[in-house]
Amino acid sequence: MEVYYSASLWEGPRGKTGTKQVLNWSFNHLGRKRIIPCAYRFSKGIVFDIITIIEKEELEAFAKKCEGINEKELSQNQRRQLEQEHPYKEVSLAEIWINGKRIERGYSSTGSIQMPFLHDSDELKPIKSAYKRNLKHTSCFACQRFCVPYPKEAKARMRIRRQERGDVINTLKLVTYEEQIFYPIGQRFQLSDLDKTKEIKFKHPTTEIEHTLYFQIEESVELPEQAMLGEKFYVTSATYEIVPALNEKERLEFDSAISYKRKATHTYEPESASSIGIIGGASGPTSIFLAGKGEELPKGPHGVTLHTCFSKISTDKGESAQFILQGIHITNHPKESYEYKRKGM
Repeated sequence: MEVYYSASLWEGPRGKTGTKQVLNWSFNHLGRKRIIPCAYRFSKGIVFDIITIIEKEELEAFAKKCEGINEKELSQNQRRQLEQEHPYKEVSLAEIWINGKRIERGYSSTGSIQMPFLHDSDELKPIKSAYKRNLKHTSCFACQRFCVPYPKEAKARMRIRRQERGDVINTLKLVTYEEQIFYPIGQRFQLSDLDKTKEIKFKHPTTEIEHTLYFQIEESVELPEQAMLGEKFYVTSATYEIVPALNEKERLEFDSAISYKRKATHTYEPESASSIGIIGGASGPTSIFLAGKGEELPKGPHGVTLHTCFSKISTDKGESAQFILQGIHITNHPKESYEYKRKGM
């Protein structure tokens, strides 16, 4: 198989082909065996494929469950839950290390699944042919291709060798992100200058402990006009305490998005549908309260840490702020580290 310095599984010839280095490396992640048959070395970096074998029966059962479902009619939460039930989970990498050096930035990936019972496609035919030793007993598999630049090299001799055939991979370490499961809650409430506080309860989806959220309105602000294409939009922030507190690896998610029709500014310009949202409308890591080293995070009247959330964006500053507690993210699998070492190292 001819492989070029690109993460694309579909792109045609692009520059020189890579020098193949056989790895025959396998590891288990999220309950599935992952295989990296080989890597391809270039002067700029390396390319490697992560192969995941999936049982045909699992994919068929999931496909049957999805029959008749109109994806356009699904809510965001319904779509997310369906995605979580898919038998295949990709390897989501937080860190990549080549020969003991961490790659700080610049790597990319693409992926695809071979499911011949759903559609006959030659998309991954080169992959199946190249890795036939690993795939001879299966018709269903997934492939992720990673394109990773080398870490910076200070020695001129090493830089010259890279130009010729790329670095020999003595060690390759992959560190994954932790995996989180989203559980919907779907609670709605309003806050305003006349109704500044609110108390709501929800039952934790795994522990079944009842948690109480104590909200207090903060302020309503106008979003910058230049970012909103001349439209006026407002968002309200609120602080809240949660009793009892969540695990440090759990976080709540609030919906701040708005869908609207943008009015035409010229007679020849049609109206257009748009959507705006705020990134970071959840608790925990996205709290706007920052403490210095050794300082405690601010606490509320109930003696627990204050968090911040945002309302749905509105076009009217005077109306009550609408808040939607979408759900909770719970870590169900910690981050893991996997390391390949070349024989003789």
